[in-house]
Amino acid sequence: MNDKYSEEEYSNYIDSSDVVIQTYKNSSAVGLEKYFLKIEEWLDKPLHSDEDNKPYVIEADEGVGKKTLLVKWMEYHEIKKIKVINCRNSK
Repeated sequence: MNDKYSEEEYSNYIDSSDVVIQTYKNSSAVGLEKYFLKIEEWLDKPLHSDEDNKPYVIEADEGVGKKTLLVKWMEYHEIKKIKVINCRNSK
């Protein structure tokens, strides 16, 4: 934990309550698919050194849908992971 911020301050950044998450899950994902692919590409990138291990930063103006993007990507990623597991198990 970063000494600059308390745990309470960190908890203010992402509200992970079920109600909030459900609200974002019900939001439209139209046009977000290209960003899902960019995030997946970043996750799949091989790390050759500690220098390569950098966070993925999503910068955008307030109200453009960053939280929706993250919640919808989490759904996309879970579905993708399940498909990969099922594909491996069927061989």
